[in-house]
Amino acid sequence: MKRSAFSLPSWFKRIAGQTPLPSRPTQEVDALWGQARFYEGEPGLYPIKDAVFIPDHMDNWGLFGAEGVLAPGAGLYHGPERHLILTPAQTSTEPLSAPAETIEDEVLYCGPVIIHYGHTLLSTFSRYWFAGTHKHKKILFHGPHPFALPYLKFWLESCGFSEGDFIQPNRPTRFRNIVVVAPSFEELLGGYKAFSHLCHRVAVNAGAVVKTDKSLPPVYLSKSRVTSGVSNLANEALIEEEMRAKGIPVVYPEQLSFIDQIRLFHEYPRFIGTCCSALHTSLFVEGGCRMVGLTYQNIIHSNYVIIDQLAGNRTQYLQGNLTQIETSAGFGQTFEAADPKALAQDMLARSYAEDRE
Repeated sequence: MKRSAFSLPSWFKRIAGQTPLPSRPTQEVDALWGQARFYEGEPGLYPIKDAVFIPDHMDNWGLFGAEGVLAPGAGLYHGPERHLILTPAQTSTEPLSAPAETIEDEVLYCGPVIIHYGHTLLSTFSRYWFAGTHKHKKILFHGPHPFALPYLKFWLESCGFSEGDFIQPNRPTRFRNIVVVAPSFEELLGGYKAFSHLCHRVAVNAGAVVKTDKSLPPVYLSKSRVTSGVSNLANEALIEEEMRAKGIPVVYPEQLSFIDQIRLFHEYPRFIGTCCSALHTSLFVEGGCRMVGLTYQNIIHSNYVIIDQLAGNRTQYLQGNLTQIETSAGFGQTFEAADPKALAQDMLARSYAEDRE
Protein backbone atom coordinates (compact mmCIF):
# COMPACT_ATOMS: atom_id res chain seq x y z
CA MET A 1 0.00 0.00 0.00
CA LYS A 2 1.13 3.54 -0.70
CA ARG A 3 2.45 5.35 2.34
CA SER A 4 1.72 9.06 2.50
CA ALA A 5 4.31 11.72 3.09
CA PHE A 6 4.20 11.88 6.86
CA SER A 7 6.14 13.87 9.39
CA LEU A 8 5.64 14.14 13.11
CA PRO A 9 4.68 17.51 14.59
CA SER A 10 7.76 19.64 15.18
CA TRP A 11 7.40 19.38 18.93
CA PHE A 12 8.00 15.62 18.88
CA LYS A 13 11.70 14.83 19.23
CA ARG A 14 11.24 11.04 19.45
CA ILE A 15 13.17 10.86 22.66
CA ALA A 16 12.34 9.36 26.04
CA GLY A 17 12.79 10.82 29.49
CA GLN A 18 11.86 13.89 31.43
CA THR A 19 12.62 17.53 30.81
CA PRO A 20 12.35 20.22 33.50
CA LEU A 21 9.01 21.96 33.79
CA PRO A 22 9.07 25.64 32.83
CA SER A 23 7.46 28.33 34.95
CA ARG A 24 4.01 27.82 33.43
CA PRO A 25 1.91 24.88 34.68
CA THR A 26 2.20 22.83 31.47
CA GLN A 27 4.81 22.10 28.82
CA GLU A 28 4.47 20.53 25.40
CA VAL A 29 5.26 16.82 25.34
CA ASP A 30 8.32 16.00 23.24
CA ALA A 31 8.59 12.20 23.61
CA LEU A 32 6.76 9.63 21.53
CA TRP A 33 6.30 5.95 22.38
CA GLY A 34 5.70 3.80 19.34
CA GLN A 35 5.65 4.28 15.59
CA ALA A 36 3.26 6.57 13.73
CA ARG A 37 2.80 5.38 10.16
CA PHE A 38 -0.05 6.56 7.98
CA TYR A 39 -1.28 4.78 4.86
CA GLU A 40 -3.72 5.85 2.19
CA GLY A 41 -6.28 3.31 1.01
CA GLU A 42 -7.13 -0.05 2.55
CA PRO A 43 -5.22 -2.89 4.25
CA GLY A 44 -5.11 -6.38 2.80
CA LEU A 45 -7.52 -9.26 2.33
CA TYR A 46 -5.93 -12.72 2.57
CA PRO A 47 -7.79 -15.65 0.92
CA ILE A 48 -6.72 -18.95 2.53
CA LYS A 49 -7.60 -22.53 1.68
CA ASP A 50 -8.22 -25.19 4.32
CA ALA A 51 -7.50 -23.05 7.38
CA VAL A 52 -8.29 -24.51 10.80
CA PHE A 53 -10.02 -22.44 13.47
CA ILE A 54 -9.08 -23.31 17.06
CA PRO A 55 -11.48 -21.66 19.56
CA ASP A 56 -10.08 -19.46 22.30
CA HIS A 57 -11.17 -21.76 25.15
CA MET A 58 -8.40 -24.12 23.96
CA ASP A 59 -4.64 -23.74 24.29
CA ASN A 60 -2.75 -22.15 21.38
CA TRP A 61 -5.92 -20.84 19.82
CA GLY A 62 -6.12 -18.93 16.55
CA LEU A 63 -6.61 -19.43 12.82
CA PHE A 64 -3.90 -21.63 11.31
CA GLY A 65 -2.80 -23.13 8.02
CA ALA A 66 -2.27 -26.85 7.50
CA GLU A 67 1.27 -26.74 8.92
CA GLY A 68 0.15 -25.02 12.09
CA VAL A 69 1.41 -21.57 11.08
CA LEU A 70 -0.76 -18.57 11.98
CA ALA A 71 -2.74 -17.44 8.94
CA PRO A 72 -1.56 -14.20 7.25
CA GLY A 73 -3.38 -11.19 8.68
CA ALA A 74 -4.99 -13.22 11.49
CA GLY A 75 -2.71 -12.11 14.31
CA LEU A 76 -2.96 -9.08 16.56
CA TYR A 77 0.21 -7.02 16.36
CA HIS A 78 1.34 -4.11 18.52
CA GLY A 79 4.37 -1.79 18.61
CA PRO A 80 6.66 -0.08 19.36
CA GLU A 81 8.59 -2.92 17.69
CA ARG A 82 6.01 -4.93 15.81
CA HIS A 83 5.22 -8.06 17.81
CA LEU A 84 2.43 -10.63 18.03
CA ILE A 85 0.20 -10.72 21.11
CA LEU A 86 -2.53 -13.12 22.35
CA THR A 87 -2.10 -15.85 19.72
CA PRO A 88 1.00 -17.97 18.97
CA ALA A 89 2.80 -17.74 15.62
CA GLN A 90 2.55 -21.52 15.37
CA THR A 91 0.45 -24.18 17.09
CA SER A 92 0.57 -27.93 17.51
CA THR A 93 -0.50 -29.85 14.44
CA GLU A 94 -2.51 -32.30 16.54
CA PRO A 95 -5.81 -30.32 16.59
CA LEU A 96 -5.28 -29.52 12.90
CA SER A 97 -5.09 -33.12 11.75
CA ALA A 98 -8.69 -34.11 12.44
CA PRO A 99 -10.96 -31.07 12.95
CA ALA A 100 -14.45 -31.86 14.20
CA GLU A 101 -16.17 -30.24 11.24
CA THR A 102 -15.48 -28.80 7.79
CA ILE A 103 -17.30 -25.73 6.45
CA GLU A 104 -17.34 -25.33 2.67
CA ASP A 105 -18.91 -21.86 2.37
CA GLU A 106 -16.59 -18.87 2.09
CA VAL A 107 -16.41 -16.86 5.33
CA LEU A 108 -14.54 -13.80 6.55
CA TYR A 109 -12.26 -13.80 9.60
CA CYS A 110 -12.14 -10.57 11.64
CA GLY A 111 -9.80 -11.51 14.45
CA PRO A 112 -10.29 -11.44 18.22
CA VAL A 113 -12.83 -9.23 19.99
CA ILE A 114 -10.95 -7.15 22.58
CA ILE A 115 -12.86 -6.06 25.70
CA HIS A 116 -11.84 -2.46 26.39
CA TYR A 117 -13.40 0.56 24.71
CA GLY A 118 -10.23 2.02 23.16
CA HIS A 119 -8.74 -1.33 22.13
CA THR A 120 -12.10 -2.55 20.83
CA LEU A 121 -12.27 0.50 18.58
CA LEU A 122 -8.67 0.38 17.34
CA SER A 123 -7.87 -3.35 17.25
CA THR A 124 -11.28 -4.98 16.69
CA PHE A 125 -13.59 -2.55 14.88
CA SER A 126 -10.80 -1.42 12.54
CA ARG A 127 -11.08 -4.80 10.76
CA TYR A 128 -14.57 -3.91 9.54
CA TRP A 129 -13.38 -1.35 6.99
CA PHE A 130 -14.98 -3.55 4.30
CA ALA A 131 -18.49 -2.70 5.60
CA GLY A 132 -21.08 -2.67 2.85
CA THR A 133 -19.19 -5.12 0.63
CA HIS A 134 -19.44 -8.36 2.61
CA LYS A 135 -22.37 -9.65 0.49
CA HIS A 136 -23.94 -11.68 3.27
CA LYS A 137 -20.81 -13.70 4.01
CA LYS A 138 -20.60 -15.05 7.56
CA ILE A 139 -17.96 -13.55 9.83
CA LEU A 140 -15.74 -15.71 12.02
CA PHE A 141 -14.20 -14.29 15.20
CA HIS A 142 -12.48 -15.16 18.48
CA GLY A 143 -13.55 -13.95 21.92
CA PRO A 144 -17.01 -12.80 23.01
CA HIS A 145 -19.73 -12.18 20.45
CA PRO A 146 -19.29 -8.68 18.98
CA PHE A 147 -22.88 -7.82 19.87
CA ALA A 148 -22.17 -8.57 23.55
CA LEU A 149 -20.29 -5.24 23.75
CA PRO A 150 -22.82 -2.37 23.52
CA TYR A 151 -20.50 0.11 21.80
CA LEU A 152 -19.23 -2.47 19.28
CA LYS A 153 -22.82 -3.52 18.61
CA PHE A 154 -23.72 0.12 17.94
CA TRP A 155 -20.83 0.63 15.52
CA LEU A 156 -21.52 -2.62 13.66
CA GLU A 157 -25.27 -2.07 13.39
CA SER A 158 -24.59 1.44 12.07
CA CYS A 159 -22.55 -0.19 9.28
CA GLY A 160 -25.25 -2.69 8.36
CA PHE A 161 -24.11 -5.78 10.27
CA SER A 162 -26.54 -7.91 12.26
CA GLU A 163 -26.11 -10.42 15.08
CA GLY A 164 -26.75 -13.32 12.72
CA ASP A 165 -23.79 -12.38 10.50
CA PHE A 166 -21.36 -13.92 12.99
CA ILE A 167 -20.35 -17.52 13.60
CA GLN A 168 -18.00 -19.16 16.09
CA PRO A 169 -17.52 -22.94 16.31
CA ASN A 170 -16.77 -24.24 19.82
CA ARG A 171 -14.32 -26.91 18.59
CA PRO A 172 -11.57 -27.10 15.96
CA THR A 173 -13.11 -26.53 12.53
CA ARG A 174 -11.69 -26.52 9.01
CA PHE A 175 -12.75 -23.77 6.62
CA ARG A 176 -12.27 -24.63 2.96
CA ASN A 177 -12.40 -20.99 1.86
CA ILE A 178 -11.72 -18.18 4.29
CA VAL A 179 -10.71 -14.58 3.76
CA VAL A 180 -8.77 -12.91 6.57
CA VAL A 181 -9.53 -9.21 6.88
CA ALA A 182 -6.45 -7.31 8.04
CA PRO A 183 -6.94 -4.48 10.56
CA SER A 184 -6.88 -0.88 9.37
CA PHE A 185 -5.20 0.17 12.63
CA GLU A 186 -2.32 -1.51 14.46
CA GLU A 187 -1.68 -0.05 17.88
CA LEU A 188 1.59 1.83 18.36
CA LEU A 189 2.37 1.12 14.70
CA GLY A 190 0.12 2.84 12.16
CA GLY A 191 -3.26 3.20 10.50
CA TYR A 192 -5.04 3.36 7.14
CA LYS A 193 -7.31 6.11 5.90
CA ALA A 194 -9.97 3.41 5.43
CA PHE A 195 -10.41 3.37 9.22
CA SER A 196 -11.45 7.01 9.41
CA HIS A 197 -13.86 6.43 6.50
CA LEU A 198 -15.38 3.55 8.48
CA CYS A 199 -15.86 5.74 11.56
CA HIS A 200 -17.42 8.54 9.49
CA ARG A 201 -19.82 5.96 8.07
CA VAL A 202 -20.97 5.16 11.62
CA ALA A 203 -21.60 8.82 12.43
CA VAL A 204 -23.57 9.47 9.25
CA ASN A 205 -25.65 6.28 9.36
CA ALA A 206 -26.45 6.77 13.05
CA GLY A 207 -27.67 10.33 12.46
CA ALA A 208 -25.02 11.71 14.81
CA VAL A 209 -23.59 14.39 12.51
CA VAL A 210 -24.57 17.89 13.63
CA LYS A 211 -23.18 21.29 12.69
CA THR A 212 -20.31 22.61 14.82
CA ASP A 213 -21.15 25.80 16.73
CA LYS A 214 -17.84 27.67 16.81
CA SER A 215 -19.18 30.13 19.38
CA LEU A 216 -19.35 27.43 22.04
CA PRO A 217 -16.60 27.14 24.68
CA PRO A 218 -14.28 24.13 25.01
CA VAL A 219 -15.61 21.03 26.74
CA TYR A 220 -13.69 19.44 29.59
CA LEU A 221 -13.84 15.63 29.39
CA SER A 222 -13.44 14.29 32.92
CA LYS A 223 -12.36 10.83 34.09
CA SER A 224 -13.10 11.54 37.74
CA ARG A 225 -16.14 9.23 37.81
CA VAL A 226 -14.46 6.34 35.99
CA THR A 227 -13.87 3.53 38.49
CA SER A 228 -11.09 1.59 36.76
CA GLY A 229 -8.45 2.05 34.11
CA VAL A 230 -4.75 2.47 33.42
CA SER A 231 -4.26 5.85 35.12
CA ASN A 232 -6.21 8.49 36.99
CA LEU A 233 -5.78 11.94 38.48
CA ALA A 234 -6.71 11.91 42.17
CA ASN A 235 -7.67 15.59 42.41
CA GLU A 236 -9.28 15.97 39.00
CA ALA A 237 -12.44 17.24 40.72
CA LEU A 238 -10.53 20.44 41.56
CA ILE A 239 -9.76 20.94 37.86
CA GLU A 240 -13.47 20.51 37.20
CA GLU A 241 -14.29 23.19 39.76
CA GLU A 242 -12.03 25.71 38.04
CA MET A 243 -13.39 24.81 34.62
CA ARG A 244 -16.95 25.35 35.79
CA ALA A 245 -15.93 28.66 37.39
CA LYS A 246 -14.70 29.74 33.94
CA GLY A 247 -17.95 28.73 32.27
CA ILE A 248 -16.59 25.51 30.76
CA PRO A 249 -18.99 22.55 30.56
CA VAL A 250 -17.68 19.40 32.26
CA VAL A 251 -18.75 16.12 30.66
CA TYR A 252 -18.34 12.53 31.82
CA PRO A 253 -18.26 10.66 28.47
CA GLU A 254 -19.00 7.23 29.93
CA GLN A 255 -22.35 8.56 31.16
CA LEU A 256 -23.49 9.49 27.65
CA SER A 257 -24.93 7.15 25.06
CA PHE A 258 -22.48 6.55 22.27
CA ILE A 259 -24.55 8.47 19.74
CA ASP A 260 -24.54 11.44 22.13
CA GLN A 261 -20.76 11.20 22.47
CA ILE A 262 -20.40 11.45 18.69
CA ARG A 263 -22.85 14.37 18.57
CA LEU A 264 -20.92 16.13 21.33
CA PHE A 265 -17.70 15.88 19.32
CA HIS A 266 -19.49 17.29 16.29
CA GLU A 267 -21.27 20.12 18.07
CA TYR A 268 -18.43 21.61 20.13
CA PRO A 269 -15.30 23.07 18.52
CA ARG A 270 -12.69 22.23 21.19
CA PHE A 271 -12.01 19.63 23.88
CA ILE A 272 -9.73 19.39 26.90
CA GLY A 273 -9.01 16.27 28.94
CA THR A 274 -6.47 13.75 30.12
CA CYS A 275 -5.18 11.45 27.38
CA CYS A 276 -7.56 8.49 27.43
CA SER A 277 -9.93 6.57 25.17
CA ALA A 278 -12.50 9.37 25.29
CA LEU A 279 -10.35 11.39 22.87
CA HIS A 280 -10.55 8.55 20.33
CA THR A 281 -14.16 9.56 19.61
CA SER A 282 -12.69 12.31 17.43
CA LEU A 283 -12.29 9.60 14.77
CA PHE A 284 -16.04 9.84 14.13
CA VAL A 285 -15.79 13.52 13.14
CA GLU A 286 -14.89 14.19 9.53
CA GLY A 287 -12.25 16.88 9.51
CA GLY A 288 -11.30 16.20 13.12
CA CYS A 289 -11.33 18.28 16.29
CA ARG A 290 -9.18 20.73 18.21
CA MET A 291 -8.04 19.22 21.46
CA VAL A 292 -5.75 19.66 24.43
CA GLY A 293 -4.61 16.35 25.91
CA LEU A 294 -2.97 16.19 29.33
CA THR A 295 -0.40 13.40 29.71
CA TYR A 296 0.77 11.99 33.02
CA GLN A 297 4.43 12.06 31.95
CA ASN A 298 6.55 13.60 29.21
CA ILE A 299 5.57 10.98 26.65
CA ILE A 300 2.59 10.26 24.41
CA HIS A 301 1.53 6.91 22.99
CA SER A 302 1.70 7.02 19.21
CA ASN A 303 -1.91 5.80 18.95
CA TYR A 304 -2.98 9.38 19.63
CA VAL A 305 -0.75 10.78 16.89
CA ILE A 306 -1.95 8.16 14.40
CA ILE A 307 -5.57 9.03 15.23
CA ASP A 308 -4.81 12.73 14.79
CA GLN A 309 -3.46 12.03 11.30
CA LEU A 310 -6.44 9.85 10.35
CA ALA A 311 -9.07 12.19 11.76
CA GLY A 312 -7.45 15.53 10.91
CA ASN A 313 -7.21 16.60 14.55
CA ARG A 314 -5.16 19.52 15.82
CA THR A 315 -4.08 18.37 19.26
CA GLN A 316 -1.70 19.87 21.79
CA TYR A 317 -0.23 17.26 24.13
CA LEU A 318 0.81 18.74 27.45
CA GLN A 319 2.58 17.51 30.55
CA GLY A 320 1.47 19.04 33.82
CA ASN A 321 3.24 19.26 37.14
CA LEU A 322 1.98 15.90 38.37
CA THR A 323 3.27 13.59 41.07
CA GLN A 324 2.66 9.85 41.21
CA ILE A 325 1.02 8.88 44.50
CA GLU A 326 -0.47 5.77 46.09
CA THR A 327 -2.51 3.95 43.47
CA SER A 328 -6.30 4.21 43.65
CA ALA A 329 -8.25 0.96 43.66
CA GLY A 330 -9.05 -0.17 40.14
CA PHE A 331 -6.21 1.72 38.44
CA GLY A 332 -2.68 0.89 37.39
CA GLN A 333 -1.24 4.20 38.56
CA THR A 334 -2.49 7.40 40.18
CA PHE A 335 -1.23 10.96 39.93
CA GLU A 336 -1.93 14.24 41.69
CA ALA A 337 -1.73 17.76 40.23
CA ALA A 338 0.44 20.16 42.26
CA ASP A 339 -1.82 23.13 41.45
CA PRO A 340 -5.04 21.96 39.81
CA LYS A 341 -6.46 25.49 39.51
CA ALA A 342 -3.41 26.80 37.64
CA LEU A 343 -3.33 23.63 35.53
CA ALA A 344 -6.95 24.13 34.48
CA GLN A 345 -6.34 27.78 33.63
CA ASP A 346 -3.28 26.99 31.53
CA MET A 347 -4.96 24.20 29.56
CA LEU A 348 -7.88 26.53 28.89
CA ALA A 349 -5.55 29.34 27.77
CA ARG A 350 -3.78 26.98 25.38
CA SER A 351 -7.10 25.76 24.00
CA TYR A 352 -8.20 29.32 23.15
CA ALA A 353 -4.72 30.22 21.86
CA GLU A 354 -5.15 27.56 19.19
CA ASP A 355 -7.89 29.71 17.62
CA ARG A 356 -5.46 32.59 17.19
CA GLU A 357 -2.73 30.57 15.48
